[in-house]
Amino acid sequence: MTTSYSPRRDSPPSLPNRTPTAMFDTIFPLSLTVGGFSTTTKLSLVNVAWSPPRALFTELPSPVVLGVARSAHRVTAPRARAVPPRAVPTTSPRSDAAPALVAALAALAMSASAAPVALAIPQTSECATNSCDGYDYSGKNFEGTGEYFTKGSLKRANFNDANLTGITLFGADLSNATFVNANLSNANLGQANLTGADFTNAILSGAIVSSAQLDEVKITNSDWSDVIVRKDVLTGLCKVADGENPVTGNITALSLMCP
Repeated sequence: MTTSYSPRRDSPPSLPNRTPTAMFDTIFPLSLTVGGFSTTTKLSLVNVAWSPPRALFTELPSPVVLGVARSAHRVTAPRARAVPPRAVPTTSPRSDAAPALVAALAALAMSASAAPVALAIPQTSECATNSCDGYDYSGKNFEGTGEYFTKGSLKRANFNDANLTGITLFGADLSNATFVNANLSNANLGQANLTGADFTNAILSGAIVSSAQLDEVKITNSDWSDVIVRKDVLTGLCKVADGENPVTGNITALSLMCP
């Protein structure tokens, strides 16, 4: 192994019957072993060919142990290679997608602002504050008017021949009310008290009757198509179901899917 290094200014020591050797600030990658708390340093024996200011030397297989001063126990560490700082990108890797994203958000905001605002169903109605018991609503058309009877008191109210399509009567007390020939398609009767109500010839297709009280109701010739009725309630309705609706022609028992 032959390597070129710059020697220290010290004169190389002479060894009997050996080719001259030299001490160097940096022997790496050759074998200079330093005893940190000893006065003895082990050097590899090398052949040296002087060519100032550098020396060309060749390591020999036989080492030699020299007694040297403690101040000579020094190895100059290899100089660290400078690493250039990594360039920081000035733009996001997906900056090309930013304009498209902004445009999409703007379009969404415009479409949302142009959409009609949905009004929440009020928790109570006028009939909940002031009793509407026994009121006569016969023949009236409530479809599309925004009228509602949520949780209202409508005992014995008259809705004969009235159009209540899509109207909410949620939670209302409609005990003994009459709906003869009334159209209650898609009306919300959930949780309403319909005890003793008369639905003769009425159309209730698609109406909501979940948790409604339907004891002692009259349903002759009424149409209950697409109405979901709890099993125990259905049993009671099927006992009094008869006839067919004069408008839709649907048989009452079949519209209820009675067994």
